[in-house]
Amino acid sequence: MSKLVLIRHGKSVGNCWDGAYNNDDMNFLSLEGIEQAKQAATKVASLPFDIDFWTCSPMTRARNTTSVIMQAMGLMAQPVHSIIPEFKEKHSGLAGINLNQIEDESKEEFFIRVEDGVARILKPYLKQGNTVLVAHRYVISVIFKIFADTEIYTKKKKVPHCEPLVLTFTETPNINKLLKPV
Repeated sequence: MSKLVLIRHGKSVGNCWDGAYNNDDMNFLSLEGIEQAKQAATKVASLPFDIDFWTCSPMTRARNTTSVIMQAMGLMAQPVHSIIPEFKEKHSGLAGINLNQIEDESKEEFFIRVEDGVARILKPYLKQGNTVLVAHRYVISVIFKIFADTEIYTKKKKVPHCEPLVLTFTETPNINKLLKPV
């Protein structure tokens, strides 16, 4: 039985703004985001299972969140096993923009990209043990859709920053089949 712990990155400086921001200049964690990541570390450390693999999006806020969590858990000597380009956020840091308004990648293309990351990298890790993935709200939403066939992100309900969400698999994960969400 393996577990997938999904964590949305800590709040970035850009997340604190209402308007659009450039992916390169507002991608780092805010002070609140650093504290959120430290709190996530406490929650991950208290889980009743060990973490075998650490993965994250290539975006700075996800990498920084992963580093803060691992450092707070005393795991800095342990490497992040994969930085998964397929798990880059869809809108690359444009706050307040609706998914349907983005022209560079359709909603379907985004879903396929995340699905490819699950099949290529995440699924092999889950065959071997428990995995943490630090990513973005839309990425996490797509992963929940893939495994649980459920929507966890809506306009009224957002994926919270740094709140570990655990999916439990009773067999080798099938990309199109819910095995057991917790």
